[in-house]
Amino acid sequence: WKDNVAVKTGVERDIAPNKTVRLGYGYNSDAVRAETNTPYLPTILSNYFTAGFGLQRHNWDYDIAYQYSFRPTIHTGQSDLVGGDQTNSSSNTQAHWLFLGVANKF
Repeated sequence: WKDNVAVKTGVERDIAPNKTVRLGYGYNSDAVRAETNTPYLPTILSNYFTAGFGLQRHNWDYDIAYQYSFRPTIHTGQSDLVGGDQTNSSSNTQAHWLFLGVANKF
């Protein structure tokens, strides 16, 4: 592993007295070296795009959000892993996330 840089940004906007929309982006530099990459270890997803919507009714907040995250393809020439596992390989990772939230203010 090596050092990582993380940058996150987002915006939240009220579109009505009880409705809110959110957009965001996040970036993490690649902390995994290609020579030690393996599908058995969690990977760092480099890019995150998010969108969300919030609704407030009486004392209740309802929120839904979607996130798409991915990383560029890692190409491993000569693996540093014992036995040379993952030599001459490529891996690609992406994920789709759905978040739901309900909160009561009392």
